[in-house]
Amino acid sequence: MDKELIITFVDGIYGFEHLNRFAFYKRQENENNPFNIMQSIEDPSVSFIVIPPFLLDQEYEIELEDSDIEGLDIKDESEVMVLSIVSVPKGENFFSVNFRSPIVFSMKSKLGKQIILEQSDYEIRHKVMLADN
Repeated sequence: MDKELIITFVDGIYGFEHLNRFAFYKRQENENNPFNIMQSIEDPSVSFIVIPPFLLDQEYEIELEDSDIEGLDIKDESEVMVLSIVSVPKGENFFSVNFRSPIVFSMKSKLGKQIILEQSDYEIRHKVMLADN
């Protein structure tokens, strides 16, 4: 992923429907870190930590509806980026990943959407335990 990439979400993100443009970037200090930041352009105080779900579940798979493919102007599967929003509960030894509502966008059209996988066994809060230090 580019160091900074701006994606337009026509429908916004759930809970933040009024925000349509988000920048995606990595923190400079560790390029090997799999986490990215997704920050609103309109309201920089709104940001999310995101990660490719395939790094946590190699069999993670979603199927886009034809209307989503058309709406995101996707021409080829290789241009699609899928990310999951991460939650980090304060004082816990785990973080959770929303596998049920991935962020999907086209690297080519720069259009994105949060997809809700209605008929899915994926969890909204998939827990990932942190290693003991």
